[in-house]
Order: sequence, then C-alpha cells, then structure tokens
Amino acid sequence: MPRLHLLTAVGIAVLAGSAAADEMPVSLQVQLLSKMPTYVKTLSVPDGAAVKVLVLYPGTGEPSRSAVAVVNAVQQLGKFGAVKAEAKAVAFGDAKAFAKTLADEKPQIVYLAPEMSQRDVADIVATDLGVTLTVSGQTDHIRQGVVLGFSLVEAKPKVLVNLKHANAQGIAFTNGLMQYAVVVER
Repeated sequence: MPRLHLLTAVGIAVLAGSAAADEMPVSLQVQLLSKMPTYVKTLSVPDGAAVKVLVLYPGTGEPSRSAVAVVNAVQQLGKFGAVKAEAKAVAFGDAKAFAKTLADEKPQIVYLAPEMSQRDVADIVATDLGVTLTVSGQTDHIRQGVVLGFSLVEAKPKVLVNLKHANAQGIAFTNGLMQYAVVVER
C-alpha cells in the first residue's frame, strides 16, 4: 500500500510540474519587458530618471513570492534598454488607494502579480491609468484588460496585447511589436 501512495504522489507532482511548465519564467518575462521601451511609443521616462515598475500584489501584508521575484528580476537586470530600471512591490487593497499610489509614485509600468483576483484586476483596469502600461504574465489578466502580457504558446515565448484597452488608455505600439504580438482583444 505505501508504494501506491508514493506512485500517486509522484503522479501528482508530475502533473503539477507540467502545469507550471506552461508558465513563462519571471526572469524571461522581465527580459521581454525590458525591451518594451523600444516598442511602446507612449512609454516616456523623464531625462535622467529610471523606468519605475510598481509590482502589485493582493492584500495588505508582506509581498507575495511572485511579486518579490518580479522586483528582484527587475533589480537584477537593472536597465530597460539604455534606461535604468527600478521596481517596488506595492499591496493592492482597493481602487481608491491604488489611484493615490499611482498619483504619488508616477510609475511608467504597473505589473500585476499572478495571484491577483479577477475582481482586483477589474478594479485596476477601471482606474484612470493614463498611459501607464499594465503588464501581467497571466493570460486571463490580459483578457480582462491588462494591456501587455507574456505567455508560452507551444513552448515559445509570446507577447500578448489587449489592443482595446491599449487604445482606450492612449498607449501606442510600434509596428515592430505588433507584427509579432498575439492580439487578445481588438
């Protein structure tokens, strides 16, 4: 009987590993994100300033492991193109507090941690973001209105774009990005 439990545990671990294998590693997501200043026409950084990335995670406590992983990947890379990059994990409690954080921090990019709920994503997308680029590694977040995302499609990294929300926010991409991106919603 113990052997049956061991085989079941191994089977569950293999299935869990294969599900995780479809997710793009955070380091690769951040490497792709670092190329975006070249492809996002409306991504402007004041002279001498760094690209500021706010990494949102749910709740009010300590940052999630995935949020910390994104912050660490941005800090480790250090630059987005020729411009310095910095990241900060920020708790998402509600839309009103988030709007205040946006006004105070003035980020160019808001990156959503994968564990953000559909309700939180809806609140974030409904906020007046201006031309702040929203990014996520979760395809469902892109379908909900996050503008830019990354996914593995047939084991190849793909850039996902929600054009409907990009247009609504006034975010413009170069043709170079659009010929390779997968449009999630027009």
